[in-house]
Amino acid sequence: MLKPPAHLPTVPPAPAPTVSTAPTAPTEARSPDAPPRPAWQQSLQSALQRAEQRILENFRVPPGGG
Repeated sequence: MLKPPAHLPTVPPAPAPTVSTAPTAPTEARSPDAPPRPAWQQSLQSALQRAEQRILENFRVPPGGG
């Protein structure tokens, strides 16, 4: 089996994310009386999710290695 170059980290193939790993609670888990998030937090959260998705897509390793 070929070994990857020492300067590249080995990353296991990532499944398509269905749930964000961000530290904030998902909207459906929030209590009904909780105030809505400010717009900047919503924008930041969606930007984080888009960036995470792009990173996972760009670094996906095909089955059997690359």
